[in-house]
Amino acid sequence: MSKAQDHLKNMKLGRSSASLPVIDRNGYECAQLVPIGKADTQDDYLIKSIFKWRNRHMESFATRIANPSIEKTRSYLENIPIGKPDRILFRLIAKGKLVGHVGLCSVNNTKICDIDNLMIGEVGLGLELAMFCELTLLHFCFDQLDVSEVAADVLNTNRAAYGLHRLVGMKVKERIPLIATIKENGDEFLTPRLSSQRLNSDVFFNRMTVNRELFMTTHKQWIEGLKAI
Repeated sequence: MSKAQDHLKNMKLGRSSASLPVIDRNGYECAQLVPIGKADTQDDYLIKSIFKWRNRHMESFATRIANPSIEKTRSYLENIPIGKPDRILFRLIAKGKLVGHVGLCSVNNTKICDIDNLMIGEVGLGLELAMFCELTLLHFCFDQLDVSEVAADVLNTNRAAYGLHRLVGMKVKERIPLIATIKENGDEFLTPRLSSQRLNSDVFFNRMTVNRELFMTTHKQWIEGLKAI
């Protein structure tokens, strides 16, 4: 287990100062990112909220579950963001209310990790909260996980996520063609096409990235506000 993965493990177990304050452009705390751990799999409100949000925005994900359920959502949390050492999922709390979630994956020794599952589930909260949430997560990656680059794979059909990532300084590094695979149970998976495979989808990933130097320079004033709280 890498040092960064050990840090994620301690956050999920509540052994370290886990919550990440989200600040606005004026330096005021407007939300918190709180790690989801094993005990949270018994939080029915959390599970039902994630279930509802994912169903509402299913086309934004590369995995489309044919028959989603509360228990499948609970199992996903336990086995993927909680169970895997290279992943973590934070719930987004604003004004004391659960309003979304965001996570990381591929946290290992490569000095590159990926933003995953960014979701502002409650309507009417605006783009700014999502932007400040992502800025907080990026700063966490560069400052506490010591990565040199953060990436996000965004479906070309997901214009909202594409625009959000551009706001925080991410740029498209490459386009990755995807193929669609449907299992017997009806679940559909969009995965990167191998050279030997024939395209059967017009959907692709925009792989967007930002490095530490660019982030720290572009958002210097915001980071100073974060350090001041």
